[in-house]
Amino acid sequence: MNDGATLPTTTHYAQYALIVSIALVCSCLNFYHVSTMFENDRHFSHLSTLEREMTFRSEMGFYYSYYKRIVNAPSFFLGLHSIMNDNKTEYPSTINTLQRFNLYPEVILGAAYRGFIHFTNTAGIKTKECWQVDRGDDLPAVWSCEGLGDPSYFYINGVWLCAGITAALIFLYGCYLSRSIFGGIIAISAFFFNHVECTRVQWTPPLRESFGYPLILAQILSVSWCLRQTTPHWKHLCCIAFTTTASLVTWQFSQFVFLTQVLSLTVLWIQNSTPRSNITVVFLGKLIGLQNAIVLLFANEMLLTSYYSCSIVVLLGFIVFFPHFSSRPQNEWLKLRNTVIYGVLIGACTFFLRLCVSILIGSKDDAHILNLLRSKFTSFRDFHTMLYTCAAEFDFISLSTIYRLSSTLLLPIVYIAVGSVTLYAAGIGEMTSNSGACQKRTVASLPMKKQRESRRDLKEIPKSEIPSPRKVDAAVQYNILQLIAFIIMAAIIMRLKLFMSPHLCIMASLVASKKYMFFVKGKLMHLALLAALLSGMSYAGLRNLKEQRSIVGEYSNPALEDLVNWIQKETPREEAAFAGPMPIMASILLTTQRPIINHPHYEYSDLRERTKIVYRAFGRGTVAELYRSLVDLKVTYFVLQDHWCYGESRPGCSMLNIWDIEEPHRKDLNPLCSILFEGNPSPLQRVFSNEIYVVLRVPSRYVEVKLPPRQYRQ
Repeated sequence: MNDGATLPTTTHYAQYALIVSIALVCSCLNFYHVSTMFENDRHFSHLSTLEREMTFRSEMGFYYSYYKRIVNAPSFFLGLHSIMNDNKTEYPSTINTLQRFNLYPEVILGAAYRGFIHFTNTAGIKTKECWQVDRGDDLPAVWSCEGLGDPSYFYINGVWLCAGITAALIFLYGCYLSRSIFGGIIAISAFFFNHVECTRVQWTPPLRESFGYPLILAQILSVSWCLRQTTPHWKHLCCIAFTTTASLVTWQFSQFVFLTQVLSLTVLWIQNSTPRSNITVVFLGKLIGLQNAIVLLFANEMLLTSYYSCSIVVLLGFIVFFPHFSSRPQNEWLKLRNTVIYGVLIGACTFFLRLCVSILIGSKDDAHILNLLRSKFTSFRDFHTMLYTCAAEFDFISLSTIYRLSSTLLLPIVYIAVGSVTLYAAGIGEMTSNSGACQKRTVASLPMKKQRESRRDLKEIPKSEIPSPRKVDAAVQYNILQLIAFIIMAAIIMRLKLFMSPHLCIMASLVASKKYMFFVKGKLMHLALLAALLSGMSYAGLRNLKEQRSIVGEYSNPALEDLVNWIQKETPREEAAFAGPMPIMASILLTTQRPIINHPHYEYSDLRERTKIVYRAFGRGTVAELYRSLVDLKVTYFVLQDHWCYGESRPGCSMLNIWDIEEPHRKDLNPLCSILFEGNPSPLQRVFSNEIYVVLRVPSRYVEVKLPPRQYRQ
């Protein structure tokens, strides 16, 4: 692979053309793979518009609702104005959702859809086909449309396009890191063989990770590209800045990923593993990207006060004002000591700066992240933390994940790859660096006349032929450190394996590197080894693919459809404000466009406190206490679901258990949810019910209710 040190030749152009062609094939394959799995699972093509919207539950429906609003608005700019001045998401407050919820994917797709429809209508091109579907089971027939002219189809095809880009980037990344096209083949093969561990885009299309992860991957690749250059240029700076901006405005979690990147790059800089010019360009690009994102997100407080933002400022300050901060001690223990000392100093400065900024702005939005990490290693538990930790995806990584990654030989191959890099750095580099010294000692042992002749002969040897110390290039070092960070993240929170697993696939490409697989003698032997590894991977990998593609289902939720139809017919469009479980609120916002009080985007402190007040219905207390709280929030309808009253996601994780931990002094009070779900508790009025959902009307004015004495269980 050519890094720009020499001018490309015809051979290079042919190689580039082949690599790009394979990348396009990988992109198309993943596009087809995820789109057909999604169709097989839900039979999406035969669902009505309402049913399609109901399949996007919780956060998925929450994000999709803003795309729907832009698409259905009289004009794009009116749609954009409506989401930037929105009083339906956190009624009665008016908020800029573009600032709060990273909605640029919906804005771009909404604009693209409107442009597409305008063009096809002008050109007279048919963009969808519709038919009537008989659903059976006494359900009414519905109309279903398929094609890019349908808003939901256009949206999910945008998601599948991002999934295709992810596959192409993994192949290109593998080629670049290993400097071999076979490295790309190993990486993309590992990705498909471990698809279930690498992504969930096929089951949850509208989530931020579907759009954000390919951009994060492109940003990490851009950083690796810059670190490998002899002299970085403006194009590397622009590439890092653009991908950083795109990632940060697309997914709120990007800042935490980039914080681990800062830590990895800091280690490289302190140990002088990369030139100061390269590390400066990387951090300047990250700073420009951060500034752009802050502007595009209208000074998003969570980003402004993040450890990531503060760490970039601190690191650039050290790099610019203390250019000799990092030293080159020969002793490995001194190098390790300096790394620890300087790392602690930089960390302390970052923490202090972040504390000052948070106090100045008065933001506590990311406090729940620190509490979540605290709960992982201590006995600390509170209401907000348990809402996360009771979900399986926020548990520690499971042994089954490790087993599946091992069964496809991904983990063993990465061990081989990283181990060979370590051996290369520790042993081979030392031997080659000592070869020059051995020659000098041999010359010194000769008679004086022979010494002069030998030195003259050595001077005549071209510099390119004189052995020089070998070094692991900075890009490989950085990716090893980044992989370690991703492994730690996934070990603590299983959901974050979507970063670890694809990066394991990328690092597996190093087994195709001639430089680091130095112990494999001969090109033919190396190819035979790669073929054997690929065959071993495919044994379990093909079985995994077959299992994935065998999943067949069909979406149907008559109870939720009954609820949505009732809301649309029986409640006023603007005045009815709903509260209840967060996933249901997202569905109501999407399908009915009614105002809601709380929602699943749990990153902001005010919203967390709102949700805690609403969720008192699932704890212990009196109806009168709950009623007063709901009136204060201006709730007009309260929605209950049976699972939230009686179910539990895992032992000890029912809502009643969570409230008993949060408020142990109220354990003797009667559970409230069963009273609300099964009865007609005054002053709340039961206005709708079916086997799963109950809707209670909250009178708009205070009803004088004399609080009865606390009712204790017998």
